[in-house]
Amino acid sequence: MNPYDIGPIIKRIVGKVPGVTDIIFSPGNVPKALMDGNLKEIPLKDLRTFTEYQTEILGLSLLRHRPGALKTFKHTGLATLSYSVESLAHFRVQVFRQRNSISVIMRAIPCHLPTFESLGLPKTFVELTGLNHGLVLFAGPVGSGKTRSMAATLNYLTQTYSFHMITLEDPIELYFGNTPSLVHQREVGLDTADLTQGIREICHLSPQIMVVGELTEPSNMEAAVAAAESGILVFATLNATDAACVIDRFSSSVEPEKAKGQRARLASVLRFVVSQRLLPRATGIGRVPAVEFLRVNEVVATMIREGDCSRQRLVGVLNAATAEGMTSFSNEARRLVQVGVVDGETAFRILGQYQVPTIAPKEPEARNQQAPMLELDNSLSLDINP
Repeated sequence: MNPYDIGPIIKRIVGKVPGVTDIIFSPGNVPKALMDGNLKEIPLKDLRTFTEYQTEILGLSLLRHRPGALKTFKHTGLATLSYSVESLAHFRVQVFRQRNSISVIMRAIPCHLPTFESLGLPKTFVELTGLNHGLVLFAGPVGSGKTRSMAATLNYLTQTYSFHMITLEDPIELYFGNTPSLVHQREVGLDTADLTQGIREICHLSPQIMVVGELTEPSNMEAAVAAAESGILVFATLNATDAACVIDRFSSSVEPEKAKGQRARLASVLRFVVSQRLLPRATGIGRVPAVEFLRVNEVVATMIREGDCSRQRLVGVLNAATAEGMTSFSNEARRLVQVGVVDGETAFRILGQYQVPTIAPKEPEARNQQAPMLELDNSLSLDINP
């Protein structure tokens, strides 16, 4: 096997390790994979320990056809790009420097968009697709599944309705098939200079729906709010732990003297905040999403305007408004444990800061029930002979 020809290597890894979420090439190590949040060595006999020279050649071979990413890598030591292997799989690739050497991380992106059912998401997600305008945010740490949940929402929306939708991604990770909707996709660095400028440009392209891969800086948060104010339905992800953190991030994205006005603007356009974690299943195979679902009703909008969105206050609203489809991490963890999908100790370990109680399953045999797995866990299971 040619150690510098990435295509055949990826084909064999995907065939040998179905369910892989991340493939990691690091000097001084054999290639490794993340599966269900656990780091494992890839069981291919002829994939030996990579040298610094080999990982450098591997990284540069991925960058050679992407001059923008190569330029960024030379200046910052980190570049993000997309990579596909003959319709087998798509990857979000990060090539980066560490200890004066180069490493590569490839995150698997299934070729087909997920559905609410395949991800095991609650029925309340359908409500996200019935909006005409406003801002919908998907929050969670890196690797929490928030992008997949947003993808399922967009899949349902584009398959059910006929809209003009424009996405802005860095790099493109959402792959739409034939739908009643018209979808245009722009990539930061290729089709527009930067995220903030890209958001502002899309506002002039007559979209009904705008999708932003990830809001990372105050300037693009401000641009997203402005886009929603113009009558566009905006979907975006944010690396934030929960709704309280999301609202604080947006409120503090402007100078202190403008914070009150920013809170008023956010209160007028924010519709939902969906926060998420992935919890290992009690069976030890796969993970399921634990979702906190916040609807911005009049009570929440008033809290945002008054700057009184502490975690404690929001949890009170979430627990009091279950009839509106809202749910907190604590209640969601309780539900998953009671039906035997998740172990109580695991739920407490991951969501303990959200006051998750220790709960026993209703019935001992409930642990054998099969819960919907995230599609990412099995969507790359392909019949490829190594």
